[in-house]
Amino acid sequence: SMNIGAGASGISFSGLQMFPTMGPKQVTVWISGSTVRALDTGIGQIFSSGVDATTVIQAAWDHVAGGQAGGTVSVMRGVYNMVSPLTISGSIVTNLEGEGNSRSRLNSVSGDACIVFAPGADSVEIRGLWLTHNNASQSGGLLVFQGDNNIIRIQNTNFYDFGRFLGNAIQIQNQSGSINRIWFEDIYIQDFSGAIRVESTAGTTYNITDLVFDNVYGSQSRYLVSVKSSISGAFNGISFTNCKFQWSSGAAHVFDYE
Repeated sequence: SMNIGAGASGISFSGLQMFPTMGPKQVTVWISGSTVRALDTGIGQIFSSGVDATTVIQAAWDHVAGGQAGGTVSVMRGVYNMVSPLTISGSIVTNLEGEGNSRSRLNSVSGDACIVFAPGADSVEIRGLWLTHNNASQSGGLLVFQGDNNIIRIQNTNFYDFGRFLGNAIQIQNQSGSINRIWFEDIYIQDFSGAIRVESTAGTTYNITDLVFDNVYGSQSRYLVSVKSSISGAFNGISFTNCKFQWSSGAAHVFDYE
């Protein structure tokens, strides 16, 4: 809209187009029977549907993250079998949320991650999800950071391996660059080989600062945090508050020579 004060004169417009301001988008994803659907609640339009949960949830994320103002993807209760990872990309404030209390479950059926942060992804919040896998070949992480990821908050999210003790819940891996200002809050991790693992190929330089672990609970995994010996670079500002790890062989495991 445009307001012109009373008494204004000698003003003319030619070829002027007015566009509405684009606010954050809100997308709801739900599963009914075997079909997953994604609805843009702002315009009331279902823009993606199918039996492949990964494809639909990825379309929902890209729809929101590709907008001018970001927004939120809300995953309703149900089990969403992921045949490949959801790739988190972009640098506009964007949220991925479930209903909490293990209601919204992303389940890897391929032995791969559920969620991967692509290099350069930042300004993201994930909350209220349950990440699991049911594949005997699982070896990596369910939530993977690939490097140059900043200002990310993981809240109220559970990781569960159903007694197989394979792979890692959270993995920071294989890319150079920086990992800065990552918060893990109200996290429950059970039955993994490792809870949180930082690793890379030899010679890679990481700068890792301001990692915050607040109310992280781990059970029956080998360690809470492991840093592989090939990591070099700054590793500063790591804090633990109200964290508990039980029935495990170690909490902080640095200099990993496996």
